[in-house]
Amino acid sequence: MNSFGRPKRSSFWLWMQSLLAAALAMVLGAVLGGLTLVTKPVEVVRKAPNLAEWDPDQVFFQPGERDSNRGRLWSQKRRMLVQKVGGAVSFTEHELNQWLGGRGTTPRIKPKPGEAAPPMDTFTHDGWNFRVADGVLQVGLPGQLNLFSDPIPVVFQARGGFAKENERWVFAANEVWLGSLPLHRFPGMLEQFRLWQAEPSRWPEEVNEVWGRVASATVTDRTVELQMR
Repeated sequence: MNSFGRPKRSSFWLWMQSLLAAALAMVLGAVLGGLTLVTKPVEVVRKAPNLAEWDPDQVFFQPGERDSNRGRLWSQKRRMLVQKVGGAVSFTEHELNQWLGGRGTTPRIKPKPGEAAPPMDTFTHDGWNFRVADGVLQVGLPGQLNLFSDPIPVVFQARGGFAKENERWVFAANEVWLGSLPLHRFPGMLEQFRLWQAEPSRWPEEVNEVWGRVASATVTDRTVELQMR
């Protein structure tokens, strides 16, 4: 007891309070740092930049092309898959984007005078985009984070090939970016991404039915090659 009749605080509890304050500061700093990287602008380029001259701290996104003439065979190839025709089928990025690209979220409808604005999704997007180059498949999802009054442009992108997960071929990314945040550098994140997109409920029924008959999947220089059962 001190001279005023109050117990003294032990040095242990003072140390614990300092430790907890430091831990909370670290967690808050990590969250704010991650949010800063997520919202840091990603430069969209139409041509691959010269990496020797590119700022390594500036993340870029090169979307795949979607030429209706060069991708005109997509419906014929889709029909082959749906009709359970076996053998090899290849897709260019033009064909993938014609078939699966551009399915964005429903745009927000402006409310009528006097009506409350409908709630907006935290993340809205412009639809999937596919790029195939140098033996790597890139899957991109340009969109917007609706956390504040003004939407913040954000690009999700992943690059890699294919691997087998529980007897099912899945997209096995070796790079995953959310904005400028490199998610692949977090322990276990690539494994979680594989497990997430390997879940059949994530995809339309037609895609699940077709993908369940894939005997092998590879990425060549400019195409995705599927060997169907």
